[in-house]
Amino acid sequence: MAMIPCLWTDMLTEAEPDEAIRLIGEAGFRQVEFGLTHEKLYLEGKEDEGSRIERIRRAAERAGVEIVQMHGHMFNLCDDNADEDIARAHRSIRRAAQLGVRWVVLHPGSHQDAGADPEVMEWTRRRNLEVFSAFARTAEEWGTGIAVENMIGRNRHGGRFGVTTGDLLWLVASVASDRVGICWDTGHALLSGIPQGPAIRAVGPRLVALHVADNDGHMDRHWAPHRGKVNWVEVMGALHAIGYDGPFNLEVPGEAMATPGAAKPEQMRYLYRLCEVLLDPAYVEQAVAQG
Repeated sequence: MAMIPCLWTDMLTEAEPDEAIRLIGEAGFRQVEFGLTHEKLYLEGKEDEGSRIERIRRAAERAGVEIVQMHGHMFNLCDDNADEDIARAHRSIRRAAQLGVRWVVLHPGSHQDAGADPEVMEWTRRRNLEVFSAFARTAEEWGTGIAVENMIGRNRHGGRFGVTTGDLLWLVASVASDRVGICWDTGHALLSGIPQGPAIRAVGPRLVALHVADNDGHMDRHWAPHRGKVNWVEVMGALHAIGYDGPFNLEVPGEAMATPGAAKPEQMRYLYRLCEVLLDPAYVEQAVAQG
């Protein structure tokens, strides 16, 4: 199997989710990630949530689009009084299962400089293991999976938990559930100074989801590939090398914010074509041949 172009629905936050999925499908995409903004605006706290989910599912079926990923509730599980946020994340997992999602992307938690204090880092690791073990149990109960995303961190004080492949692989191995894997965010890795080829190879079969985006090396711009400084030949070569065959999911709010609504259909068609170019093995082969 080969990677499949995928786009997150928050490319069209001005549209309701069912309409966003239809338009993304018309641009050529056969897979989407259900965006966290769509979940927050159209599902969280709605009395008719069940019927809304069913309407979204039917819209995806009509469009010939699979809702393959979902970005779950975004928060820092190491913050004080995170209980309500954790409960919301469990609701995200349940909704994802009802939407037919395979993998729910969730962030590991950390204090920014946790690595500067061994006791703080040990507490942080235990906290992540506790919370993600509970997430895994909910995912197992409802029939979906959890993808732990690499975070941004680069400072001389030791940094935060969840940035390195070592942190992610430790957490996944410690939870010890086949319902838990890793989501690799290319923009986060660039900002963290992580060589992406070796990192993706290290993650290997634990890689189940992607957040594909580019940036300038200074801020998480969420641009489309080839607008920034990510080495895409290195990234694509590593993905092919490990045999990754999951969604090649673009998470590019930088493009959404820079594109007027009337121009988004054309922009999405361009993004689909960009995915086709990157996913073609010739993209890497030609770059290697040219040196």
